[in-house]
Amino acid sequence: FATIEQAKVAVRKMKKDQVSHAVIAIMAGTYNIDSIEFTEKDSGTEICRVIYSAYGDGEVIFDGGIQSGTAFEPSNDALIEIKNGKYITFSGITFRNCPGVAIRASGSNIDISSCTVMNTAGNGIEINGSSISVNGCNISSTGASAITINGGNRKTLKEGNCSADNNLISSTSQFDKTAPSVIIGGTGNSLTHNEIVNSPSAAIYYSGNANKIEYNYIHNTCLDGINIFAIDSPERWDYYGNFVRYTFTE
Repeated sequence: FATIEQAKVAVRKMKKDQVSHAVIAIMAGTYNIDSIEFTEKDSGTEICRVIYSAYGDGEVIFDGGIQSGTAFEPSNDALIEIKNGKYITFSGITFRNCPGVAIRASGSNIDISSCTVMNTAGNGIEINGSSISVNGCNISSTGASAITINGGNRKTLKEGNCSADNNLISSTSQFDKTAPSVIIGGTGNSLTHNEIVNSPSAAIYYSGNANKIEYNYIHNTCLDGINIFAIDSPERWDYYGNFVRYTFTE
């Protein structure tokens, strides 16, 4: 297929109970994208995950068309919007020049792995749901936060199991100087083994319950203000059970 949209339609029509995985192998090149929406109809299953992956030699680029240095009104739209999706993976793809957010994912069992996100007017990646992961990605030059994480249920304390692990996060909050590099909330989510560097504001802002922040390396943050902490949280009695440990800042 010539476009990602056409491949998405073909996958939607597949009988997913007859195959182990559905892999969309994307050849090297630049794909100019306004926005692509994935819904529950585009989901995989527990035995048949839908995987959008870079294939072969060369870089696979999803380009939102905004060039650095040009004047524009930031958008709240996402280059890739996953609404209530399940068992979907994006792997090895570069998302760049986004007028809003690069990837916004809600649902469950969604993986964003080994991707590059750069030059976004808004946040880099936003996740909200359960068992959604951002792993091994390089996220840089974002207009606001690099990653926002929300999952679980604070009323029942059901854990979300959303995670950001082993990511390189740099030069965030280029437009919104007050935006932390990473925001984590909800219940039972984790932020581990990440390097966070060159942020005008806080590196991590956390809230909620039973979230785990550990084994992160933070340096050159809080560059544009006073009374800012590398790791920050609101003072609320109901935000309890969070672990912040084994994290090095300088």
